[in-house]
Amino acid sequence: MDFFNSLGDEAIKQKIATIDWDGRFYTPGLPPKPDFDLTMVTACYELATKWKDVVGSTLQSHVDRNSKHADRRQSFEPKPEDVSSFTANQKIVFLDKLQESGPLSAERAQLLGKMYDFITSKNVELKSSYYRVALDANDPTCVYGVAELLGSVGRMKFVRPLFRGLNKVNRKLALETFEKNKEFYHPICRGMVEKDLGIHS
Repeated sequence: MDFFNSLGDEAIKQKIATIDWDGRFYTPGLPPKPDFDLTMVTACYELATKWKDVVGSTLQSHVDRNSKHADRRQSFEPKPEDVSSFTANQKIVFLDKLQESGPLSAERAQLLGKMYDFITSKNVELKSSYYRVALDANDPTCVYGVAELLGSVGRMKFVRPLFRGLNKVNRKLALETFEKNKEFYHPICRGMVEKDLGIHS
């Protein structure tokens, strides 16, 4: 408490004064759960839901043509402003949630990459997350970008998922890309990718 008070910030001092220090120090169990601000993550989930609804619109239109959900599905048109206020981490959360929701069509995956500039991103985390969505969508136009990325990054968290996805979409290119770059990867990473691709060294 003395440390916080030494900071000299009145707002902090006022918050510190409301803490029951004896209760925190001497009461058994965990402290009360704080109230987290979920605004940023909620925005990511809501955008992912809009994309998911559009994906399902074609298949579902004959079922709920007269449903109130049909208008919402057919009315969403993505635009760059959807993510203009998002941080890089929010974009990654959005893409991860979108991937969890099931595959997009190849056409929608292409639109996703172009509309939100994921294809041209210099952020490896973000680009990798996008390519995983595109590979799940069986998008044939993404494979050369994936191969290029696999020649420039070596972290297993990126390499293995991308190789697994690329192997499903274009096994020939996956094998060629691995053969070209295998000496670039750490031996452990190289061995795990060989296992993923079914290569016996």
